[in-house]
Amino acid sequence: MDDWLTVILAGGRGKRMQSSLPKVMHKICGKEIIRHVVDNVSDLHTGSIIVVVSPDYLSQINEIIDKDCIFVTQNNPLGTAHALLQVKDNLTSDRKHLLVIYGDNAVDDRNLINAVMKRHLDTDSDITLLAKILDNPKGYGRIIKNDSGDIVEVIEQRNLSVNQETIKEVNGGIYCFRIDWLKNNLEKVYQSEITKEFYLTDLVSIAYEQGRRIASYLDSSAIEIMGINNKLELSIAEKVVQKRILDNLMIEGVTIKDPNTTYIDSDVKVGKDSIVLPNTHIYGKSVFGERSTIGPNSIIRDTKVGDDCKIINSHIENSELKNDVSIGPFSHIRPDCVIHSNVYIGNYVETKNSDIGENTKIGHFGYIGDSKIGMNVNIGAGTITCNYDGKDKHTTTINDGSFIGSDTMLIAPVNIGQNVVTGAGSVITSDIPDNSKAIGVPARIINIKGKQI
Repeated sequence: MDDWLTVILAGGRGKRMQSSLPKVMHKICGKEIIRHVVDNVSDLHTGSIIVVVSPDYLSQINEIIDKDCIFVTQNNPLGTAHALLQVKDNLTSDRKHLLVIYGDNAVDDRNLINAVMKRHLDTDSDITLLAKILDNPKGYGRIIKNDSGDIVEVIEQRNLSVNQETIKEVNGGIYCFRIDWLKNNLEKVYQSEITKEFYLTDLVSIAYEQGRRIASYLDSSAIEIMGINNKLELSIAEKVVQKRILDNLMIEGVTIKDPNTTYIDSDVKVGKDSIVLPNTHIYGKSVFGERSTIGPNSIIRDTKVGDDCKIINSHIENSELKNDVSIGPFSHIRPDCVIHSNVYIGNYVETKNSDIGENTKIGHFGYIGDSKIGMNVNIGAGTITCNYDGKDKHTTTINDGSFIGSDTMLIAPVNIGQNVVTGAGSVITSDIPDNSKAIGVPARIINIKGKQI
């Protein structure tokens, strides 16, 4: 669709959210409402996306949107038609059609939006609306039709007569306009005597009085929410979007054992043949390879996970796991860890800001912080890298093939050479050369020939 522009109306202050945060900045499945809307329209046409915002929130909204958008401010929140009027100069003659969508329409996916646009083109209309039949239409503007079934106007809830309140066909908040008609008629919208606002929906009655063509696309899905005005509607929208995310993952080959207890953010990627077990939460921009098993009872945030990994009852943050890594149960991988292939981390292990080499094993009860661990290292139960001296953090290095005995205390900064063995309960306060043993408190270093160094 090369003849289109999009305007997203996000200039409202969202007072009913009862929050200091702008309404469109609240998150659904880890992504701000406005980002959901921008992402949903970004691939529908080649024209610009124009976002109308309050000047109070311009910098905040601009910062989070990673798509190429034009931002226009609405200095006074005088309604939706007034917001659209702010972009009149952006409605260029080289584009024929305009898509208008509210900035809180996060649950309307791109397939629905595309269907409204297609209906607009197929009917060659001046205005096309998204329509929906609701059992409980209270709060929504009603679509009024004449005896011939033609759309006559849209009346907001507060202006309905008693008879009109029974109408169940409502305005869904997605509009398509022929740009040349819109530019000639936008300023004909009158200010409401009740609210002092200019309503976008008044354009429908203007078009009808002119004998223009007005169409609608009737959405027959079971979703009963369009806009989001308070925290209750935010929670309902979260469930709608979450179900869509999980459904898409399962269609793409991911096994989700219990969707009712699985929570996965919008930007998460999971490879096929992976299994997500109950009560698992995957947040942020986490990425999983194929054939991995995640959960149960696990929390993963902004983490990259390779193929064939297992994460059981554990918490992982801002880290990277290579292939064939096993974590848990009951372990905590804190930020900035890189866990290389075939590493086994068992129960009650905590790591932080550490690089752990291939084939290394940390079976149980340990703390590895600010460390560089080589390949084929075995770290016994109760081992602690004492990285903090009360003022600064220091690094522990353990080189390839070393065996760290149970309850070893490694007082950083310290460097453990290759093929080193430490005795159970040892306290290591100095570097240990390759092929040596360290035993005792503080540890005595014994070389490969059995002599104390």
